Amino acid sequence: MNWHDLTVFLALMRQGSLSGAARALGVEHATVARRIDRLERALALKLFDRLPRGWRPTAEADALLPEAEAMEEAAQALARRARGADAGGPVRISAPPVFQARILVPLLGGLLADHPDLSIRLDGLAARADLQSGEIDIALRVGAPEGQTIRARKLAEVAYRPYRAPDAATEAVIRPESSGGEVFAWARNWAGNRAVALYSGDPPSMLAAARQGLGIAVLPVFLGRPAGLVPVDDAVLLRPLYLALHEDKARSPRIRRVADALAERLRAIRAALV
Repeated sequence: MNWHDLTVFLALMRQGSLSGAARALGVEHATVARRIDRLERALALKLFDRLPRGWRPTAEADALLPEAEAMEEAAQALARRARGADAGGPVRISAPPVFQARILVPLLGGLLADHPDLSIRLDGLAARADLQSGEIDIALRVGAPEGQTIRARKLAEVAYRPYRAPDAATEAVIRPESSGGEVFAWARNWAGNRAVALYSGDPPSMLAAARQGLGIAVLPVFLGRPAGLVPVDDAVLLRPLYLALHEDKARSPRIRRVADALAERLRAIRAALV
């Protein structure tokens, strides 16, 4: 049995379709199908029913899923250990891009001044970096991170409110796009049937549009308040801010030192987040 075929099996189980698994793995549909065929031959089991509208997992596939996930976690743990519990190099931190730019980066000057032997690498991607695989050492997340091997501590609350420019008379809204999780869903619910001036899922663009008086935008308080925008009403959404790291990373004194210093500094400014 080829381990790489198990990674394809896991991707297909998680994505629910050949196209989704192919995108997640960065391969062609035919490669996914070929590797599943090879895995079925190796195991002497039928794992998926090939139906006209897609591939459906069999009972055998459902039964094997926990063991396949355990093998994946063991392989990832081995890779993390192989990198060294406290190897040198930068501490890699992931955070939502707008939070990283407005909140995290200003804190790093003091942190690096206090710990001149450290260096930091920031993950600037909007997508959540993978704590399980060891790609990221520390993650700052709005909302509770998931995973039995992830250690997380709540640091503060992040508030979101509908804002407009002080001199704006319009009642139209700058509406988030259909995706975006709980914050965007709350913003769409608050907006209700108001006219839409602009669609955008990018907080800096929403901020710029609100400052120009184009409409009302639901923004984190740490963006709206310093920009001189004013709340439209008393509506507010509070979301927890967590600092998270994999339990293997928590064994590293270097990473733990950065995590503790970040937590201390973020707790000190939590009033700015609400």
